[in-house]
Amino acid sequence: MSSSVIFFCVTGPRGAGKGSLIQGARRQLADNPSFVFPRRIITLPDSTADGVVHQAVTPAQFEGLRRDGAFCLHWKEGGISYAIPASVELDLKAGRSVVANVASQVVAAAKRRFGRVAVVEVRAPGRVLAARLARRDLAPRGDGELPFGEGVLWDADYVIENDGLLSTAIARFVDVLCKRTVPSAPREPVTLPLRPTPL
Repeated sequence: MSSSVIFFCVTGPRGAGKGSLIQGARRQLADNPSFVFPRRIITLPDSTADGVVHQAVTPAQFEGLRRDGAFCLHWKEGGISYAIPASVELDLKAGRSVVANVASQVVAAAKRRFGRVAVVEVRAPGRVLAARLARRDLAPRGDGELPFGEGVLWDADYVIENDGLLSTAIARFVDVLCKRTVPSAPREPVTLPLRPTPL
């Protein structure tokens, strides 16, 4: 794999705006063949449910695809199954960087499988997360980085604060992607008890 080809793991709590940043970057980089933004496979009935476009499948279909090796990464969160298609490995081999919204629990697997991985954490204050989820009538399930309970926290290679103008956060995100670099210092996970952010 070329030194400029990276698998970008985009993580963060539900409501942080990971999907919005990825969609914005996809639009801005639409004419750049060096980037791929795979659509996740999710066991939600509506392909636009949860505010993010995805490939909707039933739990039975998901399990069948998993057994057939159709996924390179998969995880379960809040009773819902998520996966990244195995086809992205062909993109990486072809010299295209991959940008994917993943749970923090699969970052270690991504590093083992792909080698050159950059972790981009999208953050927002607790009050902002709560307000966004309330507008969408959603609960803080934790689609990427669990906001409550215990979770595996990675020392992110890049952090995007998404608590202001969305266009500003998208610009920062695109800048990170276009750098296509991974810090040389090794990153290790730390398991910590998380506490809800005061609203």
